[in-house]
Amino acid sequence: MDGLQLLAKIREQEYDVDVIIVSAANDKDKIKAALRLGAFDYIIKPFEFERFNLALNNYKSRYNLVEEQSILKQDELDKTIIHQDTDVEVTLPKGLDKNTLNTVWSEIIKIDGMFTTEEISAKVGISRVSIRKYLEFLKSLKLLSLDLHRGSVGRPVYKYKCIDKNANIIDLYIQ
Repeated sequence: MDGLQLLAKIREQEYDVDVIIVSAANDKDKIKAALRLGAFDYIIKPFEFERFNLALNNYKSRYNLVEEQSILKQDELDKTIIHQDTDVEVTLPKGLDKNTLNTVWSEIIKIDGMFTTEEISAKVGISRVSIRKYLEFLKSLKLLSLDLHRGSVGRPVYKYKCIDKNANIIDLYIQ
């Protein structure tokens, strides 16, 4: 039985448990099905520890709110359920700076289409080696994709593309 079948069985048996799905399945139908079956969160493999930690902290916040209070206020509920990630503190990988990340991200979202490390490096004004660290971090957050383009001669060119310009996860790192 796969994870969705197990979750359906849990709901069918009316077990009083919460579920965070961790799966390599990334198609929208499976994700929608898991969320409809009441999964608290859905994490796609491979994932970074920060994303898993975020899910656990969000769950802990909601659990504590609901378990510790007999009467809830709308603003408390909204803060915990709608804006789950606002109170979770995340840290950038060593060597990355939030102001520089903000500058890099601001430049990236202005670009339509693909760009190279050299292009974004020139716009931001930091070295290609440094900019590559920021691009790899954004790629790990699933905000950028990376494609290899081979010309007729010379070295291959790596081109990045922004996948989601409106992603909220970046706010955790730049605010």
